[in-house]
Amino acid sequence: MPAKIALEKRAWEWALKRSLSKISEEDVRTAYRVNFPPCKPGICRKNCNGNPNCFNHLQSFQSEQNDIEDDGIKSKGNFVGLKNLGSTCYVNSLLQVWFHNDQFCSVLFSCNAFPDMATGHRAVSSGSSSPSDLPTKKLKCDSVIATNTIQHLQLLFTRLYYSQQKYVDPTDFVNSLSLKHNEQQDAQEFRNLFLGWLEKMLQEELTLKAFIRNEFRGSCSYITTCSRCGNSSTIQSDYGELELNIKGVKSVDDSLSDFFKEERLTDDNQYYCHHCQHKQDATRNIRLSSVPRVLNLQLLRFVYDMSLLAKVKVSSHILFPESLDLSQYGCHVDRGSYKFHLTGVIIHRGPTAYSGHYIPHILDSKTGEWYRFDDEHVSKLNSKYVGKEDDEVMLGLSSKKKPRCPKGYHASANAYLLVYTRDNSDEHVAKVDAPCYLQEVVEEENKLFLESIQQAEAVMNASTLKGCETQKELNSIFSSLYPADNNDFEWISTEWLTVWLTGLDPGPIDNSQYLCEHNLMSPESVTKLKQVSSKAVEILYEKYGKSDSIRLSCSMMCRRCVVNKCHQMQLKQRIVDDYKRLCALAKSRIDPADSCWIGKKSFQCWRRLYQQSNDIEEIQEDTVQQCSTKETSCDQPSTKADDCAATIMSFNEDIVCCHGKLCADESKRRLLPSKAWAILLQYFPNTMLYANETPVCPECLASLNDNAGELQLAKQTAAIQKEELADLYLTKSRPQLDMITSEVYVLPIGFYEEWSAFIKAPTKYSAPSTLSISSLLCAHGGFLYDPCLISDSSSEQYVCTISIMIGVLGVCITIIL
Repeated sequence: MPAKIALEKRAWEWALKRSLSKISEEDVRTAYRVNFPPCKPGICRKNCNGNPNCFNHLQSFQSEQNDIEDDGIKSKGNFVGLKNLGSTCYVNSLLQVWFHNDQFCSVLFSCNAFPDMATGHRAVSSGSSSPSDLPTKKLKCDSVIATNTIQHLQLLFTRLYYSQQKYVDPTDFVNSLSLKHNEQQDAQEFRNLFLGWLEKMLQEELTLKAFIRNEFRGSCSYITTCSRCGNSSTIQSDYGELELNIKGVKSVDDSLSDFFKEERLTDDNQYYCHHCQHKQDATRNIRLSSVPRVLNLQLLRFVYDMSLLAKVKVSSHILFPESLDLSQYGCHVDRGSYKFHLTGVIIHRGPTAYSGHYIPHILDSKTGEWYRFDDEHVSKLNSKYVGKEDDEVMLGLSSKKKPRCPKGYHASANAYLLVYTRDNSDEHVAKVDAPCYLQEVVEEENKLFLESIQQAEAVMNASTLKGCETQKELNSIFSSLYPADNNDFEWISTEWLTVWLTGLDPGPIDNSQYLCEHNLMSPESVTKLKQVSSKAVEILYEKYGKSDSIRLSCSMMCRRCVVNKCHQMQLKQRIVDDYKRLCALAKSRIDPADSCWIGKKSFQCWRRLYQQSNDIEEIQEDTVQQCSTKETSCDQPSTKADDCAATIMSFNEDIVCCHGKLCADESKRRLLPSKAWAILLQYFPNTMLYANETPVCPECLASLNDNAGELQLAKQTAAIQKEELADLYLTKSRPQLDMITSEVYVLPIGFYEEWSAFIKAPTKYSAPSTLSISSLLCAHGGFLYDPCLISDSSSEQYVCTISIMIGVLGVCITIIL
């Protein structure tokens, strides 16, 4: 039982057993819950409204603290994150990977993206610059306006270098590419499209364009050898990444072996040999002609499932090495150009191919430490294995269940893209720092940011000082809230106390809404009030009270309201008990000589009629055992009883005819034992008694007899029409207009619905008198609708019937098809 209901029951359980004249002062105090013990700390999960002595979870005041770690300032030695704009984690992941590619950044900053800026403000050096190295002459920040993607990318990378914020906003860069913020894209697809676009943008700078190709693109040779003559042909192809199958394999080494393994071309897949001038069996091998300095291995996590007709994610673990040697797959002897080391891993955390989150893990080339770039949150990896945290989140795997990693390997069930960088150190590009004018922009942003932090800290310090004083005051009063004596307290609003304990201004204490009609405290208001010691109340009223404030002392308990509620509860219980007795009597055998007539509607809703006439709260149906029989059930918990109460104004008036006598229609009344009638008379003492032998109204009886013949004729007519037009009534065997060539007949749907209602209930509904076809004809007398063009599901104006209807229903429109 919920605590609120249990407390309510505890406060009033005595009321059903106590005579109204014997209600004591202790009973009144129990109804107001004065003696309820206070809840112990930790017992209730939230404040108990039903207990005026429960003060748990009211004191929620917390002073603002100056938390430097959460003020948005980047910690020393850490990297700057990127804000996620909704679903732009795929962009952020690749931006962080490219930003940590020093040679890519140098090439990007060497582009003259802002030609209008003075060349004297460009800084080129082999070391790194900081804002303190800027020239003494400063540029105004608003003079550097980025208008294209290259400019936005330069400015964004400058912020990643020099910003003192925890993360920066890439909105301008994302908008320059017309990317939707809330639309998730594939990281691989975005990488290929962006690098292709970047090559186009650098058409005029051939050196930079060549760098992009050498940095990220390689070429491979498809060598096909004829098995008969041994002649070979080679086709060159460029690639941006190697796509490796991981389904059914354990490591990237196995995936590479599978990727480069020899393919046999036989049967329908034979190779046309130009030397033999005929199709022959052949073998095909893939060899790397050149490899980029940054090699991307795309792990095929998403595969198409033919049974589901959708892409599914392969969540199996894959081992990948820290060092990679591809020399066995190359065409050249230079083995050094094929040796790589792992510098980045992009994790896809998500259950499906259509949703998820991209998180890059990047190796810092300066310190050799791995970092996790989860959008705004950048952290150093605690584990020596890349992707361990994300595997544990997604799969719930502990370190014991994760496959063992050999030395020099990592394992992940969510690794999506592996980034390897060539070991050669002779391919060095002179380091180019961000242009000075962009550094000045970031320096000015840092200055404004730090000023705002200082202002916020000053406000927070003042608020903290004020909060400490407020907290001290609250603590001193809160400790004295509990009344030491059950006779020395006053009631205070729970809502007002809650606001006051949060440290906010609660306003003046106003108790007027808790008064009853006798200008005392209503017992129904107990759940909205708390019992507070007189000592604490004096302090509160001294500060928050008004001269005309109404104080709810322990002497304000209203005895008259308690007595009235007891009377209501006892009366409702009596109604429930009498209801059960009536149901039992109604199902018992009835003696015609000792019975009375009662209206069926009155018997069904007598409780609601009594409650409405005496202003009694409605009895909850869950307290009543419902009668199971359909005939004798009274006052069912449905809208039917509500309708009955709405249609009759007084009890048993539904069996009185317009002449003031017992109605002749027996369908409106039923017999009830005299014992049951005696129970009902206690609630409706002024009701007219109609014994079983009471004669019915002669005028109504004559009228009923006259109608009996008409009703019998209507029943016979309905039965004949239902038998002869069974298919029409049951909507079976309707003709298909596009498949017949004979005559069919069309009826207005309104006529059909009226006729169908008559067939179902001939005593309730009249047969249609006329068949009007005006709704089917246009102003010129032609047919409005083409039946062949209207489907059954949308035919709102007509129904198609067979020719037998004409003999029963009369003339219909004839359509010649």
